[in-house]
Amino acid sequence: MVGIIGSIQAGEIIKIITDTGDVMSGNLFIYNFLNNESFKFKIQKNIENFEIEELIDYQEYCKPSL
Repeated sequence: MVGIIGSIQAGEIIKIITDTGDVMSGNLFIYNFLNNESFKFKIQKNIENFEIEELIDYQEYCKPSL
């Protein structure tokens, strides 16, 4: 299972480095191991959340409320 996804990722890197083929940037790739099916969905970026202006305090954000 890990080998299949790793091979797909390695292929994407090779396409980026060699500037050949279509990379999956902007797509969501789903692989179903139970019946060996794969799906690719085009996703759109949300213009309203395009720029990150500051990082949140992750420890504080995930702290359980009492």
